[in-house]
Amino acid sequence: MLRNPGPVRYRRKSGTPGVRNPYMDASVAVIAALARGLRTIASFGNLAFASHLGMASMGQLLTLGMIVTMVATLILLPALLSLRAHA
Repeated sequence: MLRNPGPVRYRRKSGTPGVRNPYMDASVAVIAALARGLRTIASFGNLAFASHLGMASMGQLLTLGMIVTMVATLILLPALLSLRAHA
């Protein structure tokens, strides 16, 4: 029978077992959010090339909205949080 090694985020390849590196967790989250957002932008961007004008305009609007959301999430929000931490 296999033994459950625990959550993946608590395992490390070297060092003390069970000790978390918060910066590693944050970088993994940023990469995951970036990959998910780019995949969504690509999906919505495909709608912009539809022959139906309503679908095409919806694709353009959704693509623009996702780009603005990703910029706010990945650039603006961390900057605002760092300003709040220093205040």
